[in-house]
Amino acid sequence: MTVTCEQMRALEAAAVAAGVTEDALMEEAGLGIARAVAALVPRPDAVVIFAGKGHNAGDAFVAARHWLEAGWPVVVRACFDRTDWRPLTAAKWQRVADRLATDVPAAGRLLLVDGLLGLGSGCGLRAPVREACRELNALRARRHACVVAVDGPTGVDFDTGKADVDAVRADLTATVAAVKGGLLAEAAVDHVGRLTVVPVAALEPRGGEDGRPGDEVLVPSRLRPMLPGPRPFDFHKGRAGRVLVVAGSRGMLGAARFAAAAAVHGGAGLVTLAAPKDVQDVAAASLAPEVMVRGYRDFRELAAAPADALAVGPGLGRRDDAGLAAWLAGETRPAVVDADALNALAAVGVADAAGSAREAREAVARPDRLLTPHPGEMKRLLEAWGRSWVDAPRARQAQGLSSELGAVVMLKGARSLVAAPAHPLAHNTTGHPGMASGGMGDVLTGLAAALLAQGVSPRAAACLGAWLLGRSAELALARGSASPESLRASVVLDHLGPAFDALRYGDA
Repeated sequence: MTVTCEQMRALEAAAVAAGVTEDALMEEAGLGIARAVAALVPRPDAVVIFAGKGHNAGDAFVAARHWLEAGWPVVVRACFDRTDWRPLTAAKWQRVADRLATDVPAAGRLLLVDGLLGLGSGCGLRAPVREACRELNALRARRHACVVAVDGPTGVDFDTGKADVDAVRADLTATVAAVKGGLLAEAAVDHVGRLTVVPVAALEPRGGEDGRPGDEVLVPSRLRPMLPGPRPFDFHKGRAGRVLVVAGSRGMLGAARFAAAAAVHGGAGLVTLAAPKDVQDVAAASLAPEVMVRGYRDFRELAAAPADALAVGPGLGRRDDAGLAAWLAGETRPAVVDADALNALAAVGVADAAGSAREAREAVARPDRLLTPHPGEMKRLLEAWGRSWVDAPRARQAQGLSSELGAVVMLKGARSLVAAPAHPLAHNTTGHPGMASGGMGDVLTGLAAALLAQGVSPRAAACLGAWLLGRSAELALARGSASPESLRASVVLDHLGPAFDALRYGDA
C-alpha cells in the first residue's frame, strides 16, 4: 500500500493520540533502518550520517546506535547548529555523541546516510541542505560509496517524485511504515534506488489511506503467501511440475541454457528444452545434465510434449512467426512468453493476413499467459495491440496492454512492473544496476515458468520471479561472488537458492 505525505502525517498523529510516544516510534523506525541496512548493504568501513535538524536525523541517530554496537564506525555531518535541532533528535544524538568518530577515513568502503529531510522534502532545496546534498552526492561519486536514504531521498517530492537538480542519489531507500507514492514515480527511480519498507506497527495503514489506488509494492510480507507451500515428505519430481522450454537457435543457445537451468533452480521437477532439430545435438552437449532435450522441426510437434507450463522465446530466432502464432493460439497450458516470441507475435499481429493476425492475438490474449517484455519489446507489442499507450508512462503501458489482452504483463526495467486484470499494479523493489547484462531476462523466464508448473498463478509467478531475480543479484554482490561490473546471469542463477530462503525467512 502507498500513502501520501498528508496521510502519513495523519497516521503519525493518530498513533500519538492513541498513546504511542514519538520516542517509541523513532526507536522502532531506527532499529528497523539499522536492520534493513545490515541485511542489504555489505559491512562498511565507516558510516557517514548527513543530518538535518528534524526527526529524520533522529531516526538516523537511533540506527547509528545499533551500528555502533555492531562495531561500525560512525561519523556525523550536521548541517545545522545543534541548538536548532528538535529536542528528540538532540536526545538521540546525545546517546551516541561520545562514540562518534570525527574524520571520514581516507580509504575503504563508505556508507553515506541521508538523514537531512523526511516528509518535508521536496524539489525546492534551500541552504544549508542543498550544500549538504551536493557534498553527499560528490562523496558518493568520488568514493563509490553506498547511499542510504532515511524514509526518502532529500530533494525528491515524496508525493510526485519530482526531483531537485541537487537531490540525493540513493542506492537504497529505507522508507518508514509505508511507501510514499512519489517514491515509485519514474522520475524518482534514479534517486530512490533499491526500496525497502521499515515496518512500524503503530503507523501501518489500515485501509482507506492509499494515495495511489491500485498500486502494490512487492515486499516479503506480501510475497510469502504466494510461494508454493512446504513439500510433503513423499514429494516426487512428477508433483513438482514439468516445464517445456521452447528456446534457442543457431548462435543463440546461451539464452536457452539460462532459461532451462533457471527452471531447474526454480523448483520444477522435470525440465525439457525443445530445440530446433538443426541445433539439438549442440544444445544437448552444453545443457545442465538435469535438462532433457527434444528436437522439433515444426512448432505443431510440441503439442504432444508433456508439460505443466511453457517458457517460450529466449534465443528462439524468427524462422516461422506464423507457425509460432498458430501453435500458441491452440495451446491451453500456461506459458511465459518472452523475447523473440514476443517480437514474432507482435510482427504477425500487425500483418496483413487476417487469419495469422488473429492467431497472434489469441496466442497472448489469455489469462494464463505471462508476457515479459523489456521496453523495446513492449513498444512492438503496443504497436500491435495498444497504439494509444505507446507514448504513455510505463505504468500506463503495462496496465493498458494487460487490460487489452486479458493477460499478465511484466514490463521489465529498473523497477519492473506487473499488471494483471482486476489486480493492483505491482512494483518490484529488488535488484541493482549490475544486472544490466545479457541473460538476466532468460533466467527470469525459466524461473517464472517453474513457478507456473508448481501451480502458482501467472501474476504470482511474475511478482515472485521479479523479486527473486533481483534479490539473487543482490546476494551475489553481498557475498562477494561478483561486483556490479563482473556480475553475470550465471552467477545470479547460482544464488537463486539463497534468494528463496531470503524471501521465506528475511524481511528486506
